[in-house]
Amino acid sequence: MDRRPARSRSRATLFALLTTALVAPSAYAFDRMVVFGDSLSDNGNLALATGNAQPGYPSGRFSNGPVWAEQLAGPLANFFPVGPVNNAANVDFAFGGARTDTAVANPPGIPTQIGAYFARGGTFGANNLVSVWGGANDIFQAIPGAAANPATALATMQGVSATAAGNIATSVNTVAGAGATQVVVLNLPDIGQAPAFNTSPASQLASVSALTFNTTLASSLATVAAGRPTVNIMQVDVAALFGAVTANPGAFGFANATQACVAVASCVGGTTAQQNSFVFWDGVHPTTAGHALVAQAVAATLAAPATAVYSASLADVSLMGRRSEAMRGFERLRAHEAPVGVNEFFVNVFGDFGKSRSAGAGYRSDWSVGGLQFGMTRALSTALTFGLAGSASTGRVKAGAASYDATTFAVDAMLGWRQGGAFVNAGLGAGVNRMTDWERKTFVGPLKNTGDPSGHAMSALLEGGYDIGMGAFTLTPAARLGWLHARSDAFTELGAVAPIAFGARTLNAIVGAAELRARFDIVREPGRVASAYALIGYEDFLSYSGGAVRGRLAGNTALPFATPLGDLAGEGVQLGAGLSGSVGAMKLNAEYRASLGKGDGARHRGSVGVKVAF
Repeated sequence: MDRRPARSRSRATLFALLTTALVAPSAYAFDRMVVFGDSLSDNGNLALATGNAQPGYPSGRFSNGPVWAEQLAGPLANFFPVGPVNNAANVDFAFGGARTDTAVANPPGIPTQIGAYFARGGTFGANNLVSVWGGANDIFQAIPGAAANPATALATMQGVSATAAGNIATSVNTVAGAGATQVVVLNLPDIGQAPAFNTSPASQLASVSALTFNTTLASSLATVAAGRPTVNIMQVDVAALFGAVTANPGAFGFANATQACVAVASCVGGTTAQQNSFVFWDGVHPTTAGHALVAQAVAATLAAPATAVYSASLADVSLMGRRSEAMRGFERLRAHEAPVGVNEFFVNVFGDFGKSRSAGAGYRSDWSVGGLQFGMTRALSTALTFGLAGSASTGRVKAGAASYDATTFAVDAMLGWRQGGAFVNAGLGAGVNRMTDWERKTFVGPLKNTGDPSGHAMSALLEGGYDIGMGAFTLTPAARLGWLHARSDAFTELGAVAPIAFGARTLNAIVGAAELRARFDIVREPGRVASAYALIGYEDFLSYSGGAVRGRLAGNTALPFATPLGDLAGEGVQLGAGLSGSVGAMKLNAEYRASLGKGDGARHRGSVGVKVAF
C-alpha cells in the first residue's frame, strides 16, 4: 500500500510523466540516481546511525515524509548497512548535519561520503544521475560566532559561504573525474527567510550568506564545467523556487510559509494534509510537500530538451501563416476584373484557425488568427496583371505546455499572365513575426517561463491552369509549386525553474498542389455580377527541412541539446467555396477554405471583403 501523502503521490505521477513519456528519449534521462549531501537529501542515514535519536523526525528524515530525491527517483538504498554498493540500484549517501568539507568525522562530510562510495566499489554508469547538495550546515555553524562580532560578521560569513561553495564545486569535479556524466547541483534557498531566521536579528546575515554561496557556486561550477566539457553539470535554482513560494504560498497550495510545522501544535499534531499545508517542517527543512517542489524543479531541469520542442511551433506556425498570406494574394489576383490601366483596390477581413502536429514531436499546435488584408491589382495589358497585397494579423497559439500571441505584418507581390483560357500566376512574399507573451508551463506549481520570440518568413509561389468555359459554368484544373521559408530567432526565457535559451530554427519546404475549381455565374450582365465557386484539391510537401530544436538551460553549466523533430504535416485534402457579387460600384466577396491535413491536423480559413475600381 502506498502510504505517501496524497499530494506526494499525485506529484510523483507528474515526475513519472516528465522523466519517462514526455522526455524520452531526448531529455537528460537517467536510469539510476546516486545522492550526496546533507539533511535536505538524507533519506534516513543519520537516523540509522543514531538509532533514530532525532526527536521530531518520526519519518527518519528531516521532514514529515520522503525527501525530494526519493520523490524523483523512487526508493534509494541507504549508507547502512556497510557493504558493497549495488551499482544497479539507487543509492543515497547523504547525512543530516553533513558539511561540505572533512572538518568533522561524524556525520561524514560530502567528500567523505564520496570517498566511502568509491571505497565500497561504487561506480557511475553512462546514464546515472549524481546529485550534490550541501553548504547550509557550514553557514549555520558559523553564524553564531560571526554574529558575536558585528564589525566583521559580514566578511566572515562571506568567506565561509564562498569556501563552502568552492568545496561543493570540488566534489562535483571529483565525481565527474570518476565517470559521472550527469550531475545535478542545487543551490541554497534564502536562509534568512526560513522560520529559524526570519524573525531573528541574524536574518540579513543568513540571507547574504546564502546569496554569496549561490554566486560563488555558479562561478565555481563554470570553472569545473570548462574543464569537463563532456559532463552535463545541471544547476537547479532552489533560491528562485523558494523565493516564488514564500512570496505567494497560496498559489502553490500552501497556507503557511513563515512558520515551522513542529512549532505549531495544530500542525504537528494534525493530519498529513494539514502538515503539508506548511512549506517548512522545522526551522530550515521543508515538509514533504516542500520537497515535492524541489523534485518537480529537478524533473523540469531534466526534461528541458523535451519540453523545448514546444518552441518548434514558432517556425511551424510562421511557415503555415506565410502560405496562407501568399494564397490570399493569389485569390485577389485571380479576382481582378477592371480593364487595362484601372486599379482595383481591395480590403478583406480574414480568420484562420486550426491545428497541426509534427511527427514524433509529442505535441500539437492549435491557433486562431484574425487580420486584415489590403492592396490593389492592376491590368498592365490584356495579358498581364500586377498585384500588391499587405496584411496584418494577430492571434493566439497553444503548443503543448506553451502558448503565445502571434502578430504578423506581411507583403506579397503577384504577377499574372493570361492568354485565352490559359493562365500562369507567380508571387513573392515576406513577413515579420512577433510572438509576444510566450509562456511555458514548468509543471512546478503555477510557475511559467516567459519570453518574447520573433522571426520572419518568405515565400515564392508559381501556379498554372486552364479555364474551360461551358456557358455560365467554368471548370479550372490548376497545379501549384511553391517554396516556403520560416525562421524563429534565438531567444531566452525568464523564469524561476529551468529557463531555456533557445537557438534559432529555420524551415525550408517545397510544396506541390493540384486542384480543380468549378465556378458558376449566377448573374452576369451589365452592372450586375454574381458568381459562386467550389474547389477540391490536394497539397503536400515535396521536400521539407525542419532541423532540430536547439538550446540550453539559460545561465547554466548544463550542456546544450538538440532535440530532433519529425516533419510538419502537409495541408492534405483541400476543400473550398466562395461567393462574389457587386453592389453598385463595390464588389463583395466571401470565401472559405478547409485543409484536412494528415493525421489529426486540420485548418479552416475564411474571409469577407470588398473591392472598388477607379
